[in-house]
Amino acid sequence: MTVSRRTLFPVVSPNFRLSMPVGMFLGVTLGLPLWIADTARADKLRTDLPIACVPGVDCLIQNYPDVDPTKAASDHACGEMTYDGHRGTDFRIPDLRAMKRGVAVKAAAAGIVRRVRDGVLDNPIGTTDIPVADDGECGNGVIIDHGDGWSTQYCHLRNGSVKVKPGQTVLRGSVLAYVGMSGKTVFPHLHFSVRKGETVIDPFTRLSLEAGCGADGASLWTDATTFALAYRSAAILNTGFAPGSVDNRDIETARHSGFRLNVDSPALVFYGRSVGLVAGDVEVIEIRGPGGLLISHAGAPLGRAKAEKYMFAGRKIPKTGWRKGLYTGIYRVIRSGQIVSEAVKTMTYE
Repeated sequence: MTVSRRTLFPVVSPNFRLSMPVGMFLGVTLGLPLWIADTARADKLRTDLPIACVPGVDCLIQNYPDVDPTKAASDHACGEMTYDGHRGTDFRIPDLRAMKRGVAVKAAAAGIVRRVRDGVLDNPIGTTDIPVADDGECGNGVIIDHGDGWSTQYCHLRNGSVKVKPGQTVLRGSVLAYVGMSGKTVFPHLHFSVRKGETVIDPFTRLSLEAGCGADGASLWTDATTFALAYRSAAILNTGFAPGSVDNRDIETARHSGFRLNVDSPALVFYGRSVGLVAGDVEVIEIRGPGGLLISHAGAPLGRAKAEKYMFAGRKIPKTGWRKGLYTGIYRVIRSGQIVSEAVKTMTYE
């Protein structure tokens, strides 16, 4: 089975902190090895991608920091890829299968580990009400001190996966832990946040969250990471074939990941799941097989924005049975008459 994915919409977690003394950052550079302190000053902290994945292929940004100081919400590009009060960047992985396989969380820059938490259980899929203490929203987490008041925080780490200890020096790219579902979250992801002293900074603008959307700021990310994280909306998270109807739990648990069409398959279904949809967006599914188009289905235009949305369509086995050959599933998101995201997956019935 092969898959290709493209996102065609360029645009020109939880509010938790592991507790630490306010004075911890004062004069902290004096306690850092010189090569770390000099690097922090020389590049004014430039951060790499903090997760071992390829954005747009096997991970995506579910939520950006909320830069709207009111009860409304807006990301730095004046889009809706956030929610009120969100103070970090959520890097989401496709499903539980990826989480169990292990997606590494990496140090975005060199520094010293200041705080660590591990031992918090990962939440089961389907959990909606997650009671946590005021200091527990992050779940398992790590805080790294980069000198000059800069720090980064990594949340929702997989239970038992944290590999570093307080006081340990880490290099840029060092593996800290693995992506999980601990703390206040309902899907596997890394919540990454940056602070300068006590101020939360949006890494996409290098400005505080009070700066508002559309502010003229410089990216905190390295050049390569800035390119990899080009702003996208309506990003596709999952696609796949199934032998019947699917729901969100099926997709999150990768229930049908091993499905292959066979003589006994009662139906052929193709599904897609996206994040960042806005009012008016239309999802379209096509299945093509030996002989041509088997099905084409368009959903109704969305009445409001959706942080996450899935759709499936398919057909029952024909009276003559399934024909052998190549089957292609296509999932598209259409906005204002234009395709803004598209994913294609193929499967061969031999």
